[in-house]
Order: sequence, then structure tokens, then C-alpha cells
Amino acid sequence: MGESMLFLSNNSNYVTGSSPEVLQRLFQSYVFPQLLYGAPLWIFGLREKFRYDEKFEYGYGESWKKLRSLYRRCGRMILGVHPNSSGEGVLVRLGWLSLDYLLALHGLKLFLKLYHGHGSEDLQTSTVDRGIHPKALGHGIFFQRAYEFLKYLNDQSDTDLCGVRILKNDKPLREALFKDLDRCWQEYEGANQIRQLHAHWTGTSINLNMRCKIGTSHLHGACCGTGVLRCDLYASGVMVSDKCRKGCQVKETLDHVILGCPFYAKERRKLIKECEKLDLDVNVKNAMCHPELHLTTERFFVALSAKNV
Repeated sequence: MGESMLFLSNNSNYVTGSSPEVLQRLFQSYVFPQLLYGAPLWIFGLREKFRYDEKFEYGYGESWKKLRSLYRRCGRMILGVHPNSSGEGVLVRLGWLSLDYLLALHGLKLFLKLYHGHGSEDLQTSTVDRGIHPKALGHGIFFQRAYEFLKYLNDQSDTDLCGVRILKNDKPLREALFKDLDRCWQEYEGANQIRQLHAHWTGTSINLNMRCKIGTSHLHGACCGTGVLRCDLYASGVMVSDKCRKGCQVKETLDHVILGCPFYAKERRKLIKECEKLDLDVNVKNAMCHPELHLTTERFFVALSAKNV
């Protein structure tokens, strides 16, 4: 795993590194395959009742937390944000499933392959005849818990998640997993800034392209509440004042930088023009989250970084 992480870490400097899009491809090509290896068979041992907000089985906790921490660290490196940024917040910003649900997705697809006869007859029987042989399933934990979790997701979905079509198009299954994660996100305490911008945990993708690395890093950092805005730096004890660095005598927040500060009038005019083209309201959420506005909004943070006083 260490050598694979080098492909990501060596290119992730928040000032001089590669774009988030390139970093995400490096993660998908070199890191994630190692996280996935063998996981469909053991992931359901993580919890007796497989839900994001349920406690871990005894013996899994510490090892799992290391894997989860690595996954979240990769997300932070991709966005170029501070190591203290909320793990859940980073995943929501990227539109990623949590690691346990992502590995469970592959586990459920394996279960469905066996369920629909893409394996031996004995394995198919293990997925179906649980009423007759409840204690004689192939890999007990895998079959029993995968079946229970799939049934739970299926009961909340408008699509038949047990159908063979899921093997060719897993989008409905992914959406069901995101829906359950969003249930937990609504009760999450913390990541206040990113919850204001991303009210729901969905698979919606942001724009991971860039023109300037430090600009895009600061943009994502501001979304996560751990960027260079003085309101965040003051809250963390780094700055003695949260007032705008341009002398406005107003708290330097996202709203002030994007919508109010006269110093960024040039960047704001370009943002307003792009919003008019796209028929969008000019507000902070659209500026920070809409894929078509990302490169325009990045200009605010390039100006903030280059002309910092």
C-alpha cells in the first residue's frame, strides 16, 4: 500500500500538485484496488447489523479505523484541503460513498451474482434457501448479512435491487447506499460549513478541474471550513481577528468574499455573467458547488492568495 500511496502523495501538494481530477484517477488506479482486494468477503463482518451508524464488531474496530483513515486522507489530498478537515465532509464534497458502503457495494454485487446462478449450484442455494437451512449457509456472515442489508436497501428503493439487471447497471444500488448515508448525514454534528453547501450526501460530482492549484485548493478548503478565510483561521486560533483582510471591517466569510467585498468586484462581475448564461441565481452555494462555475469561482481564491495582505 505504501508504494501505491506514493503515486498520490507525491503529486498532491496543495500549491504545486496535480489537479484533483488527475489525483482522483491516481487513487482509482493505484490505491483503491488494494483496498478492494478480498473486501467483498470480509466487509460484512464489520458490523452485526450493517449500517453506517451501527457499532463495529469486536476485533474489527482498530484495523478498520486505519483503513477508513487512509481512505479519508486520500480524499483530503485529492481536494488539497487541511488534514483536519472533516472526513465525512470531504467524502460528501467529492460525492464518494463511505469506504464501508463502497466495499459493501462490491460485496452485494458478488452476492447477486451467486443469487442469480453465476456460480455453483450449492452457492446459489446458499443465497436462496435460508428458510430451510438457516445455519447451513456457505460463508455464514457473508450470505446472512449481505442478504439482510440488501433487503433493507430494497425496502426503501423504488427499484428492485435484487434483480439481475443490477449486475449490468448498479446505479440504483449506489443511489440506495447514498440515500442511507444521507440519513446519517442529516444527524451529523460538525462540518457546519460544508453542510450549508451540501445539504445531502449524494453521488453528485463537483468539478475537479482547475486553472490554478492553490486557487482550487483554497476553494475546496473554504467549502470544508478549514481554508484561508479569516473566519475559519480565527475560529481555529490561528488569527487574532476574523475581519476582512482588505480592511472592510466585516467578518471575512464566504458570503462576504463572493458577494460583498469590493476588492473582488472584477471576479464577481465574471461570476454574475456566467450565472446569467446558465440561468442560475448568484449565491454562494451555486458559486462553490455548481460544476460550470468552479473555474470562475476559483478566480476569487487566486486573487485572495496572490494579493493577501
